[in-house]
Formats: sequence, C-alpha cells, structure tokens
Amino acid sequence: MTLGYSQASSSNMDQLTPSSDSAAYDKTQMAFLNVMEDLTKQIRVGAEYERITTHYLNDSPAGSNNSPFNDRVQLSAYFRF
Repeated sequence: MTLGYSQASSSNMDQLTPSSDSAAYDKTQMAFLNVMEDLTKQIRVGAEYERITTHYLNDSPAGSNNSPFNDRVQLSAYFRF
C-alpha cells in the first residue's frame, strides 16, 4: 500500500499574470492511495484512487468553484510468467 500527497504553489502568481487570464492558477494539490495484492505467484491485482485540485486566480461568478477537482480511479491486473 502507498499513500502520497504533493502540493505546488506560487505566492506571487497573481502579480505575474493578467487578471483576465482564466487559466492562471496559484496552487495545485494531489493526493493518492494505491493498494496491490498478490493473489497467487502469477497473479497480482491493484487499485488506485487519486484526487487533483487546482486553485484558479480568476474571479468566478457567484456559486461557481475556483478550486475544481479531478478524481481518478484505476484498477489493474498483472499476470507474471
């Protein structure tokens, strides 16, 4: 099993980009969890969950989210010979 977290941020990104740039962001975060299991000597299975969140600088309309997230799930199976 593995568990991880990472974050990248910039404290002055709002000064470096024009306020009309809707793609500018100042922070992104990622967290994940992986689980793998050997069912037999030849068969291994695994599962992963990951969430990435990005904080955008643009002024959003009321009710919208300036920090959208993206969830990812992956299932894997390996046959070793």
